[in-house]
Amino acid sequence: MRDLLVGALLAGERRRTLFGLGDGHGMVVDFRTGEIASSLPQAELLARPLQLGVPQRAPADLSWKGATHALQLATVLWGMTHALIDQGVSPRTINGRYQLTQAPEPAVLSRPKMAGLVTAWTQRPMNVGEAAVAGRLSAFEILWFLSTALALGIAVPAADGSVADHVA
Repeated sequence: MRDLLVGALLAGERRRTLFGLGDGHGMVVDFRTGEIASSLPQAELLARPLQLGVPQRAPADLSWKGATHALQLATVLWGMTHALIDQGVSPRTINGRYQLTQAPEPAVLSRPKMAGLVTAWTQRPMNVGEAAVAGRLSAFEILWFLSTALALGIAVPAADGSVADHVA
């Protein structure tokens, strides 16, 4: 699911999109505002195996039986990112030098060593290896962090022209 959300953000999606989650559950993501309406609370979205349906344009008057949970896209993406790090899932390689333009939401900074990484990466452009040294984190953790930061628009390619702006 994270890949679908990140892909939509990177492609500049602006519509409200319905994602079926299996067992009659679903969520509507408004990519313009970053708001999510979900039939599942965030903890369940992160913990349970989801059977994703094909994303579709969300109808204006969609509702579910039971509670609707109001979530934020950034919070859900960071939660998914942390779960993938904790599970040891391999990230995609990202080449080039990048810089954070702003700090991520406070929950991200509560993870060990993230505050130091964010401080260093907002001060100067770095590649994955430099960021790993500066933050005292593994390249594995840096790649997941950077991919989410890029999707959310809080990291950008370095302005010095030396960046190969691509994800392999």
